[in-house]
Amino acid sequence: EIGVRLVGSEMCIRDSLDIKEIAEKLGFSDQSVFGKFFVKKTGVSPMRFRTQRERDKKNYLLPDA
Repeated sequence: EIGVRLVGSEMCIRDSLDIKEIAEKLGFSDQSVFGKFFVKKTGVSPMRFRTQRERDKKNYLLPDA
């Protein structure tokens, strides 16, 4: 279970795969089942997780104005 969470979160961060493709690669029956599992474990949806990480990455790389 922890391994699936880690792999899923890593895939959300680094891969350009759709959430549906990530769910399939991890063996979930469909994207909604993966989404519910992911929310239960991380507190956010896979898409929000990806968006937050991208935003954090951009904010980290931008110099202070």
